Amino acid sequence: MNGIGSYYIKKIVATVVVIQVILIGLAVALLAFLPGDTLAFLGLSQRTGYYNILDYGAQSNRPSFDNAKVFNEIIQEMGPSGGTIYIPVGNFYINSSINIDRSYVSIVGDNSGLRSGVDGSTPNTQAGGGGAKLIVPSGVTAIQMVDGESSQRISGVTFKSFQIRGEGNDGIGIEAIQDTDRVVIDDLVINNVGVGVQLHGADAPSIRHSWISETKTSIILNGASQQASIVNNALGAQPDGVTIELENPQWYTISGNNIYPDGASNIRLYNPLYGNVSNNTISSHYTGVIELLPNKEGAYGDGNMISNNNISIST
Repeated sequence: MNGIGSYYIKKIVATVVVIQVILIGLAVALLAFLPGDTLAFLGLSQRTGYYNILDYGAQSNRPSFDNAKVFNEIIQEMGPSGGTIYIPVGNFYINSSINIDRSYVSIVGDNSGLRSGVDGSTPNTQAGGGGAKLIVPSGVTAIQMVDGESSQRISGVTFKSFQIRGEGNDGIGIEAIQDTDRVVIDDLVINNVGVGVQLHGADAPSIRHSWISETKTSIILNGASQQASIVNNALGAQPDGVTIELENPQWYTISGNNIYPDGASNIRLYNPLYGNVSNNTISSHYTGVIELLPNKEGAYGDGNMISNNNISIST
């Protein structure tokens, strides 16, 4: 090939490369202006309704920064179909409550980053462990479910794979002030707070595979509940507290839990109806291992099955 032909071939190649670069730049610029739903349709975004708190200004390892405001901003941005809030690995301080005032909200972490508030550790064990953590000051409820503008039930809320760590043995980890349907708590660690989980008027709640201890009281379902499932958890209250307390529960299941030897009562049920307490390992320092008590109106409940529990009294 002569020199002239080689020259023109090189020029054509250079021109094609320049055109390709321009087209790629135009495509990137265009994508920046497309709405999120369009990006999802094209398969170019993770999915609609997915919110990484870092994308909204959350900051880890800053005790003075209130990350609750970031969560609340995201929740208010959600449409009627709700969405999923993602917590990456890090210590995210919240100095006020995360408020869930609508249905179909999920908060999901990278992992629970299990860390005890009383056990010793080294830099290679608990103190240096990863995990998505919400760190809350004493006396503050970390997450609460309530809609001040409506009395309708809040439904389909999920919490999974993160830790709520209190800075003082007070306050509440997760609280539903509003009546709820199907709140799911899965693979959570809640410790060093006053009450781990407190749900009011909860129908079909599921609390499973979680460690809720180093608290005054682990779980309270008050008002009334139907079809509550509390299974396969590690739970422990402190001497004046109650590990599991249910008020007027119907068709409930408490099974497969390991309950530590602390608390004024391990399982306290007011007016329970047609429930099942089975296959739990319960160790207690006190006489109130499983209590079936009357409610405020004097009703004792009926039709409950208690079987196959391994119970020991420690001295």
